[in-house]
Amino acid sequence: MRLVCKGVFLTVLVSTLACRSVSEPARIAADFVLDNINGRPLPTFVSPIPEAPSIVSATLHFDRSGKVVTTELQRDMSQSEVRVTYTLDYRISGNRVEIGCFGPDSASALCVAGFSGTISGDGLSLTIGADQSVIYNYKIAPTL
Repeated sequence: MRLVCKGVFLTVLVSTLACRSVSEPARIAADFVLDNINGRPLPTFVSPIPEAPSIVSATLHFDRSGKVVTTELQRDMSQSEVRVTYTLDYRISGNRVEIGCFGPDSASALCVAGFSGTISGDGLSLTIGADQSVIYNYKIAPTL
């Protein structure tokens, strides 16, 4: 059953991207959940610096308007949990995705960094960080 769902999602994703005018940007409606960071299961650290938070969970919600809502549940050194949410823009070209701010109001530090990655099969891999050494690997969110 799970294999069928993955195949259906990929078919819908490909047909959604294919059925548009060449001048229109590619848009999807999809949800992803974080599976691992650099292959490490959750919760895990992003950076080995002791002050850096651990990531407990994260989600991405793409909508057809070109927006993506990113939500992370982080645990700090005192073991307190904080939910961090951003709404950013996304662009898709083939199987490549870019997340950031692409409009005239792109002055924030988060937007300057941006994220890029690849959609493949039932997942999405995003490169995070200035040196692009941190890879967030997402899976398609299970449907209820």
